[in-house]
Formats: sequence, C-alpha cells, structure tokens
Amino acid sequence: MPVLHRPIDFMVALCSHGSFSRLRRALCAQPERACNREWDSGRLTNEYRMGFDVEERFGAPYLLMHRGDLRAAIASAVPDEIVHLDRRLVGLEQASSGVTLVFESGEPAQVDAAIGADGFHSTERDIILGPERPWFTGRVAYRTTFPASRLGDLKLDNNCKRWGPDRHIVIY
Repeated sequence: MPVLHRPIDFMVALCSHGSFSRLRRALCAQPERACNREWDSGRLTNEYRMGFDVEERFGAPYLLMHRGDLRAAIASAVPDEIVHLDRRLVGLEQASSGVTLVFESGEPAQVDAAIGADGFHSTERDIILGPERPWFTGRVAYRTTFPASRLGDLKLDNNCKRWGPDRHIVIY
C-alpha cells in the first residue's frame, strides 16, 4: 500500500487541491533558508536554501503552519455533509479506485484517500505497519508557542535547529 510518509509527499497532494492557494496565503510561512547551529556557541554548522528552490525541485513548497490551522484548512475544503463523526476505524483496504474504510459498526465507506492523523494511538499506523508497542525512550518533547516579542533583544534564526551533545531544539 503506498503511504505518503514524507512532508513533501503530503504537500504535493495538498497542492493539487483547489483551496491550497488560499491556505498558503492565509496561514503559511515559507522559509527562505534553514540552518543548524551549535547549542552553546551558536556557531553555524549547516545552512541550506529553502523557499522556491524546494518548490522547483520537488514540485511542492516547504511551508510552516500550526497544525490546528492545517486541520481547519483541510476541514474547510471538505463539504460538511460528507463529514461523519463518532466513528471508530477498524480497517482499510486500498484499491486502484480508492480506499475502503471499515468502521466498528461494520459500515464501510469508499473514499479517494485516507489521511491517518489520529495521533499516538493510531489505528491507521497499526493497519499499515502492524501493531507496535510504544516504549518510553527516556526523552520528552516539549512544544510551545509564544510571541517573538517576549524574547526581547535576543536574536534567533527562524527555521533553525540548535544541536547539543544529546538533545536539540527547533525554532520556527
């Protein structure tokens, strides 16, 4: 079963939808570059161009957006009458004509594509890759957003990773 597992695959699929240009203008940032720095000295270790170079090379842009905005944009592109809530997916099968979703009630649904975005307890992932038992790696990932004005005079690169001895931080 083909799986869109890279961000660029998803963007190529999203770009083919008519509402994409509205989403792009309203909600997205398109970084011109990305970089990596040492955590303590700030020394630049790697820098590469992004922006339209990525779009030209791969056929879709590299964009940054809040996942809530992405979810709302995808939902706004789908007519309300075809959205059905309170269903539990228990199976899916892909054919050349699309995907058949099977729900706990036994009721199937034919769709053009299925997007598995159900988080940590992913039914789609289990169906595609087989059941996996999660394990604690000893690491915790924190996320936060706040206005850049709270940084005061501290200057940080956009779209940059700062690498430490065994950890890193991503700044968008």
